[in-house]
Amino acid sequence: MILATNAHRKGLALKLEVSRIDRWLDLVISSHDYQHPKEAETFWQRLAEAEAIDPVRTLFVDDNHQVLRAAQAFGLRHLVCINQPDLQKPPRTSGQFIDIVDFDEIMPPGFTPQDLRPDLP
Repeated sequence: MILATNAHRKGLALKLEVSRIDRWLDLVISSHDYQHPKEAETFWQRLAEAEAIDPVRTLFVDDNHQVLRAAQAFGLRHLVCINQPDLQKPPRTSGQFIDIVDFDEIMPPGFTPQDLRPDLP
């Protein structure tokens, strides 16, 4: 599991310190590492080369329609749009991708993060 973000490494480090989400991930990548934002197909090409991403088997989830379209143009097949990233605002449907509000909508019943990493508390 990879987190790909447009956040700069300094800001990302702070976010990870607070959220600790990286403990559930295999890799955290800043688009700055590849000198292209996630909205650019070049980002996806470089990421796929560096991490052996298989576009046919990769599930990609994002809340940015432009980023999802770039991933689709690259060839990623399984695309999911978070349509309420800001819970203070109403959901917005993409009309193009699988739309969800919460990850529970696509996870198997009874799934917990510990299922991914049973070695972590």
